[in-house]
Amino acid sequence: MPLSVIPLRAPVVPPRIRGRVITSQPRQSRTLYATTATIKFIAHNATIYNSTTAPAYLIYINGTLRSNKVSIARGLTVTKTLGQWDNATFDVISTDGTYRPEIDQEVVIVDSSTGLRVFGGDIESPGEQHEDGTSIIWTKVKAVGYGNRLDRRAVAYHYDTTIIWQTVTIVLDLLRVQAPDCGIRYGFAGPSVGSNYTTDIVLPWGYVGDHIRKLAEPEGLDVVVDEYARLYLV
Repeated sequence: MPLSVIPLRAPVVPPRIRGRVITSQPRQSRTLYATTATIKFIAHNATIYNSTTAPAYLIYINGTLRSNKVSIARGLTVTKTLGQWDNATFDVISTDGTYRPEIDQEVVIVDSSTGLRVFGGDIESPGEQHEDGTSIIWTKVKAVGYGNRLDRRAVAYHYDTTIIWQTVTIVLDLLRVQAPDCGIRYGFAGPSVGSNYTTDIVLPWGYVGDHIRKLAEPEGLDVVVDEYARLYLV
């Protein structure tokens, strides 16, 4: 897949935390690469939907296999860019007008040749188009990776120094205790990230994703959530 260079994110305005200020220093010069993969179904026959042969990619919507309702001709695009949540777009057809993908339904895209996921997330905006004089409805599905759930869940919490806290342990607490309903888990509980905090950390009311990014930024780390809903600090 082609690689394209993307610019570094602008520094985040540092939040003030009681007893300690988290600062966002300019990072050392480094190149960040983004992979943008455009994948299309293999056109096994002349029809644009209801193919009788298994497509190259399997699409599950809300837990049900819906590959036979995705337009082969219109294609399927999955975009993965470091520093952004994954995105997927594709068109769904309902010939009798009875099937309509809905906002927040889960989307999982699997490479049928390997059995591995290439995308996992939720529908952000389904746009409908009716064909005049027919019962056919097209739905243009735009889905965002699982990480977007962190930008929709707000929490506030006070971490005091009666317990030893580091960036990674606070992230683990946010995912497992404060916002378990997001369904995101930490992908690698390996070496510690950052030194021990020596003063209390107060996270004001705000989105979980913003809290994690503000904790990771001073460490020079990006936040990545993959297609299996695993979060990594990289």
